[in-house]
Amino acid sequence: MFKDPRDEDKRKVAAAANTALLNKAYDRLVGTKLLEMKQAQSAAEQEKQDEIYRQRLNDERENATKAKAKKLSKEHLEMARKTGLSGHTIALMMDGTCGGGGGDEGSSSDSSSSSSGSRNHKKKKKKSSSSKSKKAKKEKKAYKRKKSSKYEKKEKKREKKEKKDKHD
Repeated sequence: MFKDPRDEDKRKVAAAANTALLNKAYDRLVGTKLLEMKQAQSAAEQEKQDEIYRQRLNDERENATKAKAKKLSKEHLEMARKTGLSGHTIALMMDGTCGGGGGDEGSSSDSSSSSSGSRNHKKKKKKSSSSKSKKAKKEKKAYKRKKSSKYEKKEKKREKKEKKDKHD
């Protein structure tokens, strides 16, 4: 049987169109299923992470509630009654754990030394900030010197060139 080459080309074009149509249908059907599976998987992972986070929060909350309160001594309770402050606040102040009070004695000389210590601390901060500003000023001066020395070098080179041009 005789085959026309034009019929062969038509048949190839039709087969390609048919293949493209089948590929589109496959992508629509399988692609949507794959997308749904990915979304379900990501939603499951997100839910898993949320559950882990909730569990960690619950554990931390339980640990915080299980923590025993610090026992107060008789001295702390007595000072609390005299001052009207909380016993735990007095314990912090007397033990010096918060860094703001005197030692175990609680004498007035300790409180005056702590207040003068804070004044000294402020002075140190001022000194350090002024030393920083001094350093900054020195750096500015050095930069200006460098800049001016570069400028002077450039001027000298220009003068030399001008002298050479005059002689030539």
